[in-house]
Amino acid sequence: MERDDLYTLIHKVLRKGLFDLCVRAGTTDYGDPAAVKELDAAWHRFDLFLRSHSAHERDLIHPALGALDPGGTEVVDAEHDRVHELLDRVEAQLAAIAAEQDATVARRRGLELYRALNRLAGTALPHFDAEETELMPRLWALLSDAQIAAIRGAIMGSIRPEEAAYTVELAAGALNPQELEMIRANAAAVELAASN
Repeated sequence: MERDDLYTLIHKVLRKGLFDLCVRAGTTDYGDPAAVKELDAAWHRFDLFLRSHSAHERDLIHPALGALDPGGTEVVDAEHDRVHELLDRVEAQLAAIAAEQDATVARRRGLELYRALNRLAGTALPHFDAEETELMPRLWALLSDAQIAAIRGAIMGSIRPEEAAYTVELAAGALNPQELEMIRANAAAVELAASN
């Protein structure tokens, strides 16, 4: 029996969202306020999603590992801080572009934003990989399937319906059919729990 992996599927979804944003940022005309507004809306959805994911790891997964392996998540937790700094910078850059009246300046700032998003991707990708290939095997070695299921349950219990819907939206282009079905079932469970 294959054991539950708390990282890989959601990271596949996050990679898709991040890659989509990088491509979109590269094709946006930053001199067009409507195009900037659309990019800003897409960014905010992804930013909230990534920050929520980070909170799930920090508050639910990493403490379980840290209790059995003190200091075992220090490196990835520091990487989370770095990712959050980059998210904050992108947010500030987008706000500056949206407020810019000069199309030439906005376009120059747009190129800077594009590069910042790609730096974010360059930081996030090895971080995701370390969690998948180093932390998850340690969790499997130290926690029972029941303990891992309890963490999964806590994560699912903290997800809002909007986040679940956005996950499914991104997952449709990121996962194989079996994985996508699992994500859809999880989203349906979140929706059902929210309606009760």
